[in-house]
Amino acid sequence: MTMMRMRDHYGGDAEFHQIPRHPKHTHAHTLTHSHTHTLTRSHTHSHTRPPDKMCLCLDGSPVDDHKYSQHGRQWETDMCGACCSSPCGCLIAMIAPCCCACHLRKMALNNDLTKYQCCQRFICPSCASSLCGCCENSCPCLTLCAEGLLCPCWAISSTRMYLQEERQLMNDACDNRLIRLNNCLQCLACVCHCFNCEGEHCVRCIADILFLVVSGCMQAQVRHELIRHPTVNDYGESAPLIGAKGNGY
Repeated sequence: MTMMRMRDHYGGDAEFHQIPRHPKHTHAHTLTHSHTHTLTRSHTHSHTRPPDKMCLCLDGSPVDDHKYSQHGRQWETDMCGACCSSPCGCLIAMIAPCCCACHLRKMALNNDLTKYQCCQRFICPSCASSLCGCCENSCPCLTLCAEGLLCPCWAISSTRMYLQEERQLMNDACDNRLIRLNNCLQCLACVCHCFNCEGEHCVRCIADILFLVVSGCMQAQVRHELIRHPTVNDYGESAPLIGAKGNGY
């Protein structure tokens, strides 16, 4: 699922399901999620999500044929419950998303920055490789800081997608709803900006606030997972599996 947040320009980014990017201005950031994994702020690509599910922002069903839909392990907490499971982490992530994004990426990589890649190659892999490849090996810490500062949405989403890929984690229906609702509001903010609609600033303000809340919950969810299971080998037989509880959809 993809989450987005708009600024002065417009566009939309979704990790695997993207919203068409418009040729004008707008600044987009992306975060991560499964099924629609990316929180976005404004610039973006277009893409593969069924239009009906993109419009039905409260639909919690997974995206058809999404690769993460085959994963069998559940998160320790969904995004809605993350604010209760890790309230301090959620609050700090909303206040300082860039710093938290860098910190969580290091945690996800077990403090081994030799594994670091810009957005872990989940977002625009060819561009990330050509632009950041030369710095990733020589200055991984500096490159990570630049990623977190310049595109925090993508940094947050990439860390979450990295965990999902590594640990076979699947999104909860609530996660899908939050990300889709965020994306729909970002699209609405873009439309209002393009047509100079009355109330544009109010819509953008609401969209920005929602983005901060959802990104904070997303980072709190990732942090809670990393604290409970620092590495992929720390999951025991008691780890929640989709097959044991149903897929939640």
